[in-house]
Amino acid sequence: MAGYCKAIITLFKYLPQVYLNYSRKSTVGWSIFNIMCDFTGGVFSIAQEVVDMSYVGMTTGVWSFFGSKTDSFNIVKFFLGIISIVFDIIFMVQHFYLYPDKNNELTKLVIVKNSSQKSLPTADTLQKHMRGASSISTNNARIDSMKIMIKENYQFT
Repeated sequence: MAGYCKAIITLFKYLPQVYLNYSRKSTVGWSIFNIMCDFTGGVFSIAQEVVDMSYVGMTTGVWSFFGSKTDSFNIVKFFLGIISIVFDIIFMVQHFYLYPDKNNELTKLVIVKNSSQKSLPTADTLQKHMRGASSISTNNARIDSMKIMIKENYQFT
């Protein structure tokens, strides 16, 4: 019974992130690497179920994908893998196809305009401030100074 509850919770745990990405039209702020690891885990989970079922079929002669007297097939684990893969594909489509981030690292800051302040600096303004930096440490110092400048006028989310 607990396994079925986990499958239902897993189904619903991905929905808020899908909706948030859709409403923001962006995936900035979360790591696609975690999604790719989750996708890999889902693929391996399903592969393990298929290998286990095949092994039982070869040794006992009973070829039943959805279980047999030996209970070699874990339906909850199979559906958890399917759910993960489906949502991970949705996230990858959102990240790489629907809402790709074409900006550099500096302009990936997610800022909400404070209603009492003037308009936000544009990506061009931020990039112009970065030009001419000769080393990584200079770039980091300029990024820190820009973050302070922006933080004084805007709220980060």
